[in-house]
Order: sequence, then structure tokens, then C-alpha cells
Amino acid sequence: KLKRKAWSALCGFTHGGYAQVSWRLSGNEIVSDFGDEQVIILLGIADALTLQTVVALSVLAENESMAEEIMASHKEIFSGEA
Repeated sequence: KLKRKAWSALCGFTHGGYAQVSWRLSGNEIVSDFGDEQVIILLGIADALTLQTVVALSVLAENESMAEEIMASHKEIFSGEA
């Protein structure tokens, strides 16, 4: 599910083509010109991958309570609820 959601965005950041050209051309220069939207997309993908990895490691360690604590902390941090 994560691959399906992230694949297009990740390909746009890593391979040539329209996405790379549009993010790097600025007037007469070729520069790094990633906007807030692209940064937010990448941070969201990194967050999802990290969460999945930590929960999977908790399951492999047969520590279900740790997985539940991680999920609860993540929800609290990223939902804006304190």
C-alpha cells in the first residue's frame, strides 16, 4: 500500500524526466528548486517508512506492547493532539 502511494513521487525525485526538469529549471539556470510541497511529500514518505519499520521490528521482537506504544505516540505527535 505504501509503495503504491509513494512510488510516483519517489520516481519523480530520483529519475529524470518532467518532474526533475520542472523542479530544477529556474529562469536561465538549473538549480535545486524544491518547494514546500515536495519537501512535505518526502517527509510524509520518510515518516511512513520509519513507522512501518519500527512496528515491524517490534513484532519480530515479539513485543506487541512496544508496537502499540509506538503507534499511540505517533498518533499523538502527528495528529496534533496533546
